[in-house]
Amino acid sequence: MTALDAMKAGFAAILGGMLVCLPNLVGCTGPLLGPIRSQDPNHAAPSDDPWAWARCLQASVRDGRVDYARLAERPENLDHVLTLLAAEPEPKDTGAVRTARLINAYNALAMRAGLERYLATGGDITKARAPHEDEYRFRFHGRLVTLADIRRRLVVEGGSDVRTLLALCPARADTMLSDRPFQPDTLDRQLSAVAAATVNDPKQVRVDHENQLLWVGDLIGREAPLFVRWCERRRGTGGVQLFDALLDLADDAGRRRLNAAIGYRMAVCPPEQRLNLYVPSVSR
Repeated sequence: MTALDAMKAGFAAILGGMLVCLPNLVGCTGPLLGPIRSQDPNHAAPSDDPWAWARCLQASVRDGRVDYARLAERPENLDHVLTLLAAEPEPKDTGAVRTARLINAYNALAMRAGLERYLATGGDITKARAPHEDEYRFRFHGRLVTLADIRRRLVVEGGSDVRTLLALCPARADTMLSDRPFQPDTLDRQLSAVAAATVNDPKQVRVDHENQLLWVGDLIGREAPLFVRWCERRRGTGGVQLFDALLDLADDAGRRRLNAAIGYRMAVCPPEQRLNLYVPSVSR
């Protein structure tokens, strides 16, 4: 083989690898996560089970955080959810049905990523760190996706409703995981409750009167333009600031807190690195 032939062969190999990755560029990076326990290859494709995620949340979530020690010992519920999410084809749903499904899928996959991080430390809670959105891949109805892929789908398909982003729990200690699945028929009410809880959470929105600062969480800071556009559409007017969007997301208690910070400068909290780990209290 001549040097030119070798170069052509090498180029063809590189191009082939690129083509394999074109359907999903992130599919070429990061390990693939699936059920903790091996699945029976002769097991029939699972049918829809609308309560699978509810059972998983009930067994694993405490005070908005995940009991990863219990989950590691008994992963059956989460494994079943992951198997359902991997099944083909993807449901052809729309509107609130699809939005609720994607939120639940994101939170389930994030829980699996958090469990992977927990297991990697050997259960050492002092070393457990939250996963990154693009760190792991998952099988999602015949495709390989990351958490970031599902979040981007929600932004586009959810009508850029920023409340859907606040409903996502990326397994970080500054975000709370609802212990109930999101349901299409109650979705708007659930999203409003999550938004109000976020504004009332000092990890996400904190008023610093001493320094006249309004601290917002990393997500709110990064997605500030999206929050502003959402508020402008909601109000039907321009000239909206991030502060106005927070007011629209808040409940009465949250608005009272925010109104006490009118004129304060806004600052963004650094990203949280810790895992959203539930640690049972020890009785004395």
